[in-house]
Amino acid sequence: MAEIDIDGFLEKVRLTRQKATYKEYHKTLAQYLSWLGQRAPDRQNAEEFIIDLARRGLAPNSIMRHAATLKGLFRHSGLFLYVQTPSRVKRLPTWLEEKEMNELLKVCEDMSASVPGRRYLYPMVVTMIATGMRVSEILTLSRQQVLPGGRLRLLRKGNAEGIVAMEDEDAAELERWMAPNGKPQDRVFAGISYSMFQRDLRDAARMARIPKSIRPHSLRHTCGTMMARAGAPVEVIATQLGDTVENARIYIHLSASTTKAGLPGVLKSMRKSN
Repeated sequence: MAEIDIDGFLEKVRLTRQKATYKEYHKTLAQYLSWLGQRAPDRQNAEEFIIDLARRGLAPNSIMRHAATLKGLFRHSGLFLYVQTPSRVKRLPTWLEEKEMNELLKVCEDMSASVPGRRYLYPMVVTMIATGMRVSEILTLSRQQVLPGGRLRLLRKGNAEGIVAMEDEDAAELERWMAPNGKPQDRVFAGISYSMFQRDLRDAARMARIPKSIRPHSLRHTCGTMMARAGAPVEVIATQLGDTVENARIYIHLSASTTKAGLPGVLKSMRKSN
């Protein structure tokens, strides 16, 4: 039987993967060895270890990470490990309710006006909520992609070009941010990185007392949900977001799940009849 080379596997991970990944792998294997006690690692007890994690109520996503570590270990040792894991939970996206959105925008506007390094924050947040752009799209947005009439020419997934529209007021905010003498190929939000945007947005959400974990992508979800609540057809939402109709249906679901409008009131009718 092939020897399970834990030290060699960890050294390979250390040299080829991110530091955080190495720490996670090291932690999982330390737990596995502690669970084994005096037994030598093999395929059977590796499978039993994963099953035991499920019995102890570990979250499905965490179980899958542990299983991936063990599969990598056994593959490195020339063995195949089959582990049946629970399905990964596909969680609902995080979005802002209208009141939360308004509070966030107010804080972002104040930060943009008072902190020089954060002047970009309000126009960027406004543009993302107004258009549903992906973070990668807005960070690479050039001046020549900003068209007259509050329209943006974007390169969406699959290298397909698309046009998204903005309300006049939102488009005016973006135009005010853009310097009047820039070159067409210049980025609209030059010098802004994803980590900077995420940090500043997180600070703004905390100052707005929003209890949710808000990330830049949450602004895209907010746009889709607001469009659904306004009655936009799913095809229009998909076009605006540069996504498939199937993926855009989630916003119809989110809109329906957070409002009582249109509910049949069956239980209420039954109570009246009794």
